[in-house]
Amino acid sequence: MLMIKTEQISALNRDAYVRFEQRLVDYLFEHLPHSGLSEDESALRDTVKTSIQSAARYGYSTEPDVTRYVYLEMLLGSDLLSNPQFTRLAALLLDSAQEPGARLDTAFEALARAIEDGRLTLEE
Repeated sequence: MLMIKTEQISALNRDAYVRFEQRLVDYLFEHLPHSGLSEDESALRDTVKTSIQSAARYGYSTEPDVTRYVYLEMLLGSDLLSNPQFTRLAALLLDSAQEPGARLDTAFEALARAIEDGRLTLEE
C-alpha cells in the first residue's frame, strides 16, 4: 500500500498553488496587455496573491472562479467591492443566494451589458 506523508501532501499543494499562481500571472499578461499591469512579474505576483486571498474570502475556491474574480479585480480595481461606482456589481458578486460560479456569471453578464449600453467605459 502506498503511504503519503502529510508533509508530502503539503508540498504537493504548495507546488500546485505556485503553478496556478504562475498560470494566472501569464493569463493576466496575455489578456490585459494594455491595462497598466505592472511589467514587474514579482509585483504582479504579489497583487495576484492578494486578489486570490480576496477571492477566497468571498467564497471563490475553484480555479476558474478564482481566475475570473482576480481578472475583475485587475480590470476594475482591488477596491471593486467597496467602490461606489460598482455597487450593483458588488451586490451580484456577494449574493449568498447563488453559488460562486453563478454569481460570477451574473456579474460578467451585467458588466458586459453596462459596457454595451455605454454606462461603463474601461478606457482611460
